Formats: sequence, structure tokens, C-alpha cells
Amino acid sequence: MITLQVPYYYVDSLYVTGIVALFIMFIMFSKILLLLKENRSLRTLCHNQQEYCNKINPDKILNYFGIDIIKISLPKNLKNLSTDLMAKIVGLREELADNLGYIIPNVRICNDYDLKKDEYEIFVRTKSIKKFKIEEEHEILDQIIENLKTICLENISKIFLQENAQKLLDEVSNKKIVETLLQNLSVEDIRLILIELINQKISIKDNNYVMERMSVYACKPTLIEIVTALKNDLN
Repeated sequence: MITLQVPYYYVDSLYVTGIVALFIMFIMFSKILLLLKENRSLRTLCHNQQEYCNKINPDKILNYFGIDIIKISLPKNLKNLSTDLMAKIVGLREELADNLGYIIPNVRICNDYDLKKDEYEIFVRTKSIKKFKIEEEHEILDQIIENLKTICLENISKIFLQENAQKLLDEVSNKKIVETLLQNLSVEDIRLILIELINQKISIKDNNYVMERMSVYACKPTLIEIVTALKNDLN
């Protein structure tokens, strides 16, 4: 009887090759399972795409970038009020500008699907100032405008900044008045004086006159004294 003797190195080579082949098959099988799972997840995501999109609130993302100075968030069921509300906001801006010379910036209206159907929220510089409950459905617009007006006045220091005061200075026709003012007061001082006048319901609409009178009292030691003197001239 003839006996074939297989070299040990050949047996070892076959063993290693078999192990490698099994390992490769395992990897390929795992990848196939992963692809099937991803495909199933993708189909599920596509199937629920509308529901998924409805849950996304891009306005919350925008908040982090400080894009809006003033923002009103409405619940989903009130999104059809946006056009009428914007018209009311234009009226409010005109009212504050005419009565106080206080021009509030544009207000952005958006929808927040996390809000309940009977509430809305007002933000100033990305910070929620207050979440309001709707009291009378037939007076929703008037209620929002009244609360917006209150917030704009109570938070004027966050809305009326140095750039706003500087713009008023730039618009003064007599530049010598501006020179006199800036010799005694900083732009921040002028900003604080104007804010205090508005807080006391004194109009700064007549910009040339306000700045001219302010330049007269600019050498007074405190801002309160300047405001007090201005009140007598502007009332």
C-alpha cells in the first residue's frame, strides 16, 4: 500500500487560507447586513419625511446666530395670521416713531411647532422675554401688538444701541453741535440720555432740537441732571 505524505507546511498553509477565507466571508456578510439595515432605515426615513420635517424648527437654530433683534413665535395653528400681524406691526412702528421718535427694528414672525395652540412667544436678541396666553381669540392681533409694544419699551436698552445713537448724531444738520456734544459726552452717554427720555415718554423725534438742547446742558456733572434739564425744554 502506497502512503502519501503531505508536508506539514502545506497543511498549515491550507489551514491559514481557510481561516482567512472565513474571516473575509464574515466581513462581507456583516457589510451586507449593515447595508440592508441602512436601506431599511432610509426607507423608513423617507416614508416619514413629512412628519420629520414638521418636527424640525429652523428658527431655534437661527436664534443662536443672533439674526433677529425682535422675533414673535406663533403656534402652528396661527401661522395664517402672519400677514395681518405684519401689517399691525408696521402700524406700531409708525406709532412709536411719531409719538416718541423711537424707531424699532423690523420684527420677524415665525412658527414654533412646540408652542401650544393658545400661546405665543416674543424674543429680544434671541432671548425669550415672555410666553403669552391668548386671552380672546377675536382680539389676538391687538393683544400681540399691545404686548409687543410693552416689550419694546421695557427692553429699549437692548434694542436702542450705540449705533442708533450714532446714526442720530450723523443726521444732525449743524455739525458744531455734534462737536460740542462729543467734547463733553460719549456716544454711550448720549444713548443713555435718549433712552431715559423715551422711558419718561418724552419724544426725541425732533432730532436737531434734542441734540442742540443736549449740547447746552452737556457740561452738567451727571446724566440725570442733563435729562432733567432736557425735560423742561422738550415737554
